[in-house]
Amino acid sequence: MRRTEAILASIMLIILIPNICVSKPVPLSQAYSININQIDSKEAAVGNSNIVAIDISINQFEYFLCGLNAGNFIIDTLNAPPNGHNVSIYSVGGSSKPHGGSILCNYSMNIAPASYQDKQYPWVEGNYTFQVTYVRNGQKLAAKTFILAVI
Repeated sequence: MRRTEAILASIMLIILIPNICVSKPVPLSQAYSININQIDSKEAAVGNSNIVAIDISINQFEYFLCGLNAGNFIIDTLNAPPNGHNVSIYSVGGSSKPHGGSILCNYSMNIAPASYQDKQYPWVEGNYTFQVTYVRNGQKLAAKTFILAVI
């Protein structure tokens, strides 16, 4: 009888120990980050609808994510100046280069004021607040807010 109890206790320890020692996985929202490396807004001015190029990179922990496309990004206008409009992503291009033993992947996201029923809206003077979001398989994994001043 004691031998059976000892065997059962050993089996219980084998089952329980892995469950006790395994750490919780990091939530995806904490594993990813967006870096805004540069905003090229020199062509955007009051009254035009020229493209603003945003140079960004996406990291999962310390690794850069490569191979993304426009479908992996959403841009939301959180705040616009009076009479300002939402923006749309017009294109996303990627580039990669060696970076100290890994590969650095950057994306150039081109945004401009949205159009509606064949009317292209212009930039207006003031500060726009945008949020760019990294999306994979329909799940929002990281977001970054930034401000663009149009003068």
